[in-house]
Amino acid sequence: VTSFEEPREGVALRELDRAMIAYASKVAREVIERYRDLDVYEPALKLYHLIWDVFASNYMEMVKARVYGKAPFAEAEVKGAIHTLYRVLRLSLKLLSPIMPFTTDYVWRALEGRTVSRERVTAEELDPCGGDPELMDRVVEVNSAVWRWKKERGMRLSDRVEAVLYVPEGLRGVAEDLKYFHNIREVVAGVPREWDYELGPGVYLRLG
Repeated sequence: VTSFEEPREGVALRELDRAMIAYASKVAREVIERYRDLDVYEPALKLYHLIWDVFASNYMEMVKARVYGKAPFAEAEVKGAIHTLYRVLRLSLKLLSPIMPFTTDYVWRALEGRTVSRERVTAEELDPCGGDPELMDRVVEVNSAVWRWKKERGMRLSDRVEAVLYVPEGLRGVAEDLKYFHNIREVVAGVPREWDYELGPGVYLRLG
């Protein structure tokens, strides 16, 4: 994340970015509530899922093509991805600090030049920015389905697929992100008249 300069202006968030922010904000509210009950077990599980399963394994991988200039996104949308990376990273470190104080303090000092121990989650960080947190769950499901299909055929996850991927209508706003991430010819929202493979609920692949 820190290899990119954090943008201060000219940021445009795509629907994927807003969904990631909303998902992180939702987890933050749940974790804070559990901390108030002096519970650290549930926060640890929720934060692991947020940081590793959703943020690192899915969102960060999906925006690589955008931030490295390997897909034709607008400059403001590139900045939007970098902004989201920094925002979720900072929020994650703050939320982890009560249960991983030394590690988070080390990273925070490298990032901000001061200790994380006095930092608090702000109202702005809890703002979902109009995003749908459930969208990230659906994105993870589609990614897993495509990865599974490629692995079953001995393909690398980055291999090109000459096909049309059909996804549920609710994923229309992230169709372009999915297209470049999976290196697939086209991604369409809706149900096709015919298909070659049903990858999961509402997810179809038509070759050719």
